[in-house]
Amino acid sequence: MIDVDTRSICAGDVALLALLATGLTDRCVARRLHLSVRTVQRRISELCGTLGAGSRFQLGCLAVHHHLVTIDVGGDSGPDGVEAE
Repeated sequence: MIDVDTRSICAGDVALLALLATGLTDRCVARRLHLSVRTVQRRISELCGTLGAGSRFQLGCLAVHHHLVTIDVGGDSGPDGVEAE
């Protein structure tokens, strides 16, 4: 795995990554963060470049690997305790 400088990733990006890591769609992430779907897609693309990810799935995995987000593997609910849509 390549060395990545995660200092450029802001709190808003971490929130997006946390929702992405739970398996939510771009539309659901956008709704929860009060952003447009296009903005979410653009940020995902930029974060893929920053972390060296080739896909949304790999982005979520790399976010966990770099300790940007943690995931609860014990339940079926999202970060707010709400089932994924």
